[in-house]
Amino acid sequence: YVMSLNKLYRIADKNKISVYHYPLFPLKSISIPHSIGIDVDTIHTTSEEKEVLAHELGHHMTLDQITDEVYEQCFRDKLLLSEMADDPYSSFTMERIHKEYFNIPIERVATEWAIDYIRGHVEELKALWSELQAAIFDFYNDL
Repeated sequence: YVMSLNKLYRIADKNKISVYHYPLFPLKSISIPHSIGIDVDTIHTTSEEKEVLAHELGHHMTLDQITDEVYEQCFRDKLLLSEMADDPYSSFTMERIHKEYFNIPIERVATEWAIDYIRGHVEELKALWSELQAAIFDFYNDL
């Protein structure tokens, strides 16, 4: 069984979550109450769209696991990381900023939900890995 993009959209529809496609640069996607935004300019493949949609659905599906206080701290942490990314004198590398970002509780639980969902769809994961491998090979061949 291969998880389809349509299945993710049906999950969103079933949970009354609207999905919009707009230019969102520098974001790839965003979750707001009852809605998900997906950037039309940076998502180029079905696998990328599945990845960001699953992650954003993870935010909606795990929202009740996060207290208001933790949620507010997460946004303060995101703002701080964003400022560090823009600061040319910051000692944080982009690799560390990305690592810290996905350790923020709301990002971690959303990603965990997406991973758990995809684990139930092994064939989809194999297809994603094949696509990622091809992209990595293309990247290094272009160097």
